[in-house]
Amino acid sequence: MRDTWVEVDLDAVAANVARLREWAGSELMAVVKADAYGHGAVPVARTALEAGAGWLGVATAAEALSLRAAGIGAPILVLGLVPDGELADLRAAAVAVTAAGVRSLGPKSPGPPLKVHVKVDTGMGRIGVLPERAAALVEAVAGRADLSWEGIFTHFAAADTDPEFTALQTHRFEAVVADLRARGLSCPWVHARNSAAILSGQGTGNLARAGIALYGLDPGGAPGRAQKLRPALAWKCRVAQARWVPAGTSVSYGRTFVADRPVRLLTLPVGYADGYRREWGGRAHVLVRGRRVPVVGRVTMDQTMAAAPAGFEVEAGEEVVLLGRQGDQTVDARELAALSGTIHYEIVTGIRHRVERVYRS
Repeated sequence: MRDTWVEVDLDAVAANVARLREWAGSELMAVVKADAYGHGAVPVARTALEAGAGWLGVATAAEALSLRAAGIGAPILVLGLVPDGELADLRAAAVAVTAAGVRSLGPKSPGPPLKVHVKVDTGMGRIGVLPERAAALVEAVAGRADLSWEGIFTHFAAADTDPEFTALQTHRFEAVVADLRARGLSCPWVHARNSAAILSGQGTGNLARAGIALYGLDPGGAPGRAQKLRPALAWKCRVAQARWVPAGTSVSYGRTFVADRPVRLLTLPVGYADGYRREWGGRAHVLVRGRRVPVVGRVTMDQTMAAAPAGFEVEAGEEVVLLGRQGDQTVDARELAALSGTIHYEIVTGIRHRVERVYRS
């Protein structure tokens, strides 16, 4: 095991599931795409299901089939569109797929019916059928013996920032569902709410999809509730080398940092090949002995340097927190995201697989 690792608190995931189910007031889908946002799809999926989630959401067929291969039999929906060549495997594995048009369902096939959720584009502008064409697609699905219409859903574009537009999307979606019911077409699952909508009480349906909030990270739009979630991920390492260097010592490529006084230089065994991003050099902080210590010089592929002040006798082998809490200090994903001009989703999903995941429960 390398001296850098990610700790995932599965008890935090379970606690978040319980809160999200309570706030949603409906069945919950735990979205575990992108390896559960970097947390580990199989352990998180099992924990979420044990804590009361009824569904799992993924982005690709491969993600769904890996869960089935791990022995997980719960309902799974592939939220992205699936190429024709992958539909047979999903049909055999009883995995539901997203339909955004008749072509996304492939040719008629023998065997058990393929489970289908129709995606309505009410304003996200990504994938889906437009509201005025939704009934025709649903009728096409319902008219095929090799398909089983199981759900209808939409996705909010700005539930964290724009309640008026979210209300408009909800109105459009509810109008589609009402029209279908008037035509005698109804299905078991209707879902629209994402993490931000669950926390803010927006949206509709009897199923809600929890993504980033499942991991204790704030989706935005409801800070009061977000503060009750528990972050599940911490990224740590151990000091590889600690030594005093004199004033005038330059650090790392390009000599962007030159010590103006003696410093305790800490070499950390983590770099941009692990997902600790190059632009954090000279800008980020790590936590050592409960104190914030600045990262100095350029982050390299496999190593990063930090500079402890005089009198702070940190030694090799001591634990360093790159992301998470130590004592009363925190470096959170939003802080690191701000340094990169991005969002915290990208930070946790960007931690590479060569960083081992360790699960705590």
